Parts: sequence; structure tokens; C-alpha cells
Amino acid sequence: MFPVALLAVGLGLASASAAVIKSITSAGEQAGNEAIKAFDQDAGTRWAMQGRGTWIQCEFDQEVELSGVGIGFQSAERNYSFEVTTSTDGKNWNTPTKLQSGGRSGVVAYKIPKGKARRLRLTVFGSNENDWANVHTIHIPGITPGPPPGQGSDKKPEFVVTEWATDPSIANSVAISLDDQGRAYVTVARRRKQSSLDIRNHQDLVKKDLSLTTVEERRAWYREYLTGKKWVPDRNGDNIRNWRDLTVQKDSVMQVTDKDGDGQGEAIRILGEYHTEVTGIVAGVLAVDSDVFVAAEPDFLRYHDTNGDGFPDAREVVATGFQVHMGQGGHNMSGVTLGPDGRVYWSLGDKGHHVRTTEGRTYHRPNSGGIFRCELNGSQVERYSSGERNAQELAFDAHGNLFSMDNDGDYPGEKERALYITEGSEHGWRLNWQWLRKQDFTRISGIAAYNPWMDERLFLPDRDDHAAYLTPTIGNFGPGPCGFTANPGTALSPDLSDCFFMTNQQGQVRVFRFLEKGAYFEFKEQAAIKGGRSNTGLAVGPDGALYSACYGGSRGSIFRFDVTEEHQHPARRDTQRILALDAEKIAP
Repeated sequence: MFPVALLAVGLGLASASAAVIKSITSAGEQAGNEAIKAFDQDAGTRWAMQGRGTWIQCEFDQEVELSGVGIGFQSAERNYSFEVTTSTDGKNWNTPTKLQSGGRSGVVAYKIPKGKARRLRLTVFGSNENDWANVHTIHIPGITPGPPPGQGSDKKPEFVVTEWATDPSIANSVAISLDDQGRAYVTVARRRKQSSLDIRNHQDLVKKDLSLTTVEERRAWYREYLTGKKWVPDRNGDNIRNWRDLTVQKDSVMQVTDKDGDGQGEAIRILGEYHTEVTGIVAGVLAVDSDVFVAAEPDFLRYHDTNGDGFPDAREVVATGFQVHMGQGGHNMSGVTLGPDGRVYWSLGDKGHHVRTTEGRTYHRPNSGGIFRCELNGSQVERYSSGERNAQELAFDAHGNLFSMDNDGDYPGEKERALYITEGSEHGWRLNWQWLRKQDFTRISGIAAYNPWMDERLFLPDRDDHAAYLTPTIGNFGPGPCGFTANPGTALSPDLSDCFFMTNQQGQVRVFRFLEKGAYFEFKEQAAIKGGRSNTGLAVGPDGALYSACYGGSRGSIFRFDVTEEHQHPARRDTQRILALDAEKIAP
């Protein structure tokens, strides 16, 4: 990875300071992800277009000498195939330089044959996942600007990013949490879109899937329907393709510890494994006191340490019945966090729920996501909010306000939502709206089904004619979020004490502030923290640093983000010392 500011040196470009981009064109563009966004030097926007061989190009106002270009792909864990070529007249193009992204994140420097050019064209042939082009940055040093400067105080913190732990056993990690002793817990997703089925790969089953109302109905359907299906791999080697082949691949939660105090997590233990035929992916974890809570749909679990050795050994099911539908991969139960009221909160994607609590309450919404909470001992499970689509992680501010960043509905022109979540709030999304075009009515009549989400613009911020039954978004953004957490107050630097942090599975951490605006909020984004690789889950450690899980590839990693010592918050060491104390021994 090459930081944008260093690309001019890395590429050895001739000076082109007087040149500017005259025009930007492309073979096509997805609504909301236009070609011009590849040149705005903002990793949060992108040019997107489907089709192998789709292209984007720019024309300069004068002839320049080029020997390379910086390119950043969204969903960087994928291996994109592409080529770069130049022309002086737009008719005769030089021999293309064929390249691959190799799963590298950030803005990567690629060399091309040195020569004069008035036009530069990037042609993308899709990736190992699909035939989409997703380019967030095309950087030509000396012509396009570098990244915008940071915001906040005049004295900017310098960031230090290190690989705190690496091991194949933690590859494809989704969520992360650190306990008060600095032990990390990461969830490892090996079943995603494989043993945890994805309805996008089986769209002939949409109507059947939507008809389900409980997890047990889905279990019974899998056991009957999957028998003999050729598309089911014979993973257990019994020469029978059926539901049992969904139980071989295992998701897990791993404990990672720096036992020798060298600043690297090297001791790794398995906390738990999850692999029933209806198991989704393990996408949420929270270490609090000596307990660890795990979101392993259809179950929400609590592990506790019964012998005081620092490893939670006893497992109990707090609640079950989450993820009624097969649904879309990645729309899972996640976002486990501790609230200011001392309760445990977690989020659920739009695959629905039918939950009966030990106290006798039933929460049933088969086509809706939601936010749930319980007491620290696992009792008093209740639904706190509903209508979220895929709010993967949750975070509270210093005043107890709950926020999340919600993924969009994949409709052209739609955007992700920043959510302010209050008790009893409704946020509007329903799973069945994802598949309105699949209805028989639409195919037979030729009339498009009415789509409340898009036709009523329910994903947009408040306005005079906005539907009154839901809490509107604070604002829209993109691309889709993964990790999300807040600075508890003394982490990192004073400059960042009231900030929120978010990942998009890219080599950076985005930084936000939520600002009061009357009875509501607005959010402002500032300069991102560059570093890491395909960052997913986020957590603040007791040492005041920010830690990130990493998804994609066979090299598992946990990255540590910190500021240089002179910028660190003065209360960090006291905070770490207090957190390390045994609360039971110092209690009055």
C-alpha cells in the first residue's frame, strides 16, 4: 500500500503541475456512483459499473509525461483484473499494461511505460467475485489533488499503525472486542456464503424463503429440500448431498493474548465453534468483566469464567430464534456492545426473528431487523428498536445516545443511513421489499410493484412529507459500513475524544462526529486514518488504542491504530490502570 501523499515519489512521475483534468468519461456508471467520483480523492465514494471490460478515462488539458498511476478498489480483498493505457489523440492507444490488484487495499501505485499522454484509460475486467468495477480512487500525482487535510485542532495527531497479531487461524475475522486485561476476542467467519447459504445465489427460492416465520421452519425445510441437490458440496464425504454438509465448516471465536508483553498477540485459543445447518456467521462479540457475549445466530450466547483462570469456560444460551430466513450473506446478528445503563446491546440484520424469552415474552417480526438488549447476567432480553436493515455495529456517545451506520437496500440512487436509535424507535426497512421485482404480479402484469422504500424515499433525512412512523436517518453516506465504535473519552488523543470510527473493509478507518442539531443530530466526517488491511470490526482496548479485525485472504491479522506518544490523551494510563483492577476486591 502506498499512501496517496507518497505516490509521486513512488511512481517517479515527471512534473505535471500545470496540467488539469479537462474531462472524465466512462462506458457507463451506476446511479449514485458516477465516474467523476473516482477522481475526487475520497475513499468513501466510488465509480461503479457492471460488465467485464467496462472502462473509465480522463483527458488532460495539455500533454503530460506519465509513468504510473495510483488506483484504489473498493472491496479491496477481491482480486481485480484491469489494464491501463494512454493516448495522445484519443484514437491511437498505447499497448495496455495488464495488471491485477492482488487483494491490496488503499491506493496502490502501478507502473506503466513512460511516455507522453493526453488521455489515460482504466479498463476493468471484474474480480474473482463478480463482473463489477468498483474504483474509489484514481490518483495522478501532480494532476489530481492529494487527500484533504485533517480537521480539528491545529496540532494534528500522527498515527502509528501496527500489525498486533497475525495467524491463519484468525483469517476472515469480522468482529473484535478486548477485555480489561487487553485480551482480544475475534469472530472468524468461514461459513459466509458457503455453508451459511445466500439467497442471492438461489433466487428461485425467494418466495419459499420469505414464507418462513421461525428458525425451526427453516431447519425443517433445509433437511427436506437440500437432500440430493447437486449444488450442495459433499463436505462430509459420505456421498450424500444434504443438510449435514452444512455442518462441516465451522465459524469460531478466538482469544488472542500478548502473554510475553512484547506488544504482539501470539497466544491463541478457541473459545467456541458454531456449525449447525442453520448457523449463520459469528459476527458479534463483547468481552465485559470476565464474561464474553457472542452473536452466533440463531443463538445469542454468554460465556463466563468459572475458575478464575482468565478463560471463559461455561457457555449458556441467552436467547435463540434469530435469523428466520436464508436471506443475504452478511445480514447477520452482530454489533454487541455495552450500554451506559449496564446492559448488553446487539443488532440483528433483516433476516427476521422469533424469540421467546425465559421471562415468557415473545418477539416476532419475520421480515425485520432490530436492536436487542439484556442484563449482564443474560436475563430480561427485550427488543429495543426495529426496522434496521443491516446495522452491523452499535456505539454510544458520552451522553448515552445510541448510533449505528446501516447498509442500504442495493437500489440505484439509494445511500446508506446514519441512524439515531432510541427505545421503541422504528427505522422502516422490511426484508420483503428487497424482492418486489420477483413477485408474480410484476411479471404477469408488467407493472412494477409499489416499493415504499424507494417510492416514498424512506431512506432520506427528515423533510415535510416524510413518513411519520419511522425515525429518519441523520444523513446518508457510502459505501457500506462494517465496523463502528466510539471513543469512550480517554482513548487515542484529546483531538479524537468525541469521535466515532467506522470501517468499510478498506485499508483505512473513517472518522465522524455526531453534532447536536436541536432535538436531533447531524454528522460530520473528517480525515480518515490510513492503515490496516480490509478492516472490519473495531474496538478500543484498555490501553487506549483502536484495534481492527481483518477480513479476506488467508493471512489473519489484528491491526492496532494509535497516535504518537506526544499526542496521547493524558488520562490513558490512569484509565488502563483502573480497568485492570479487580472490581470485586476494591468494591466498598
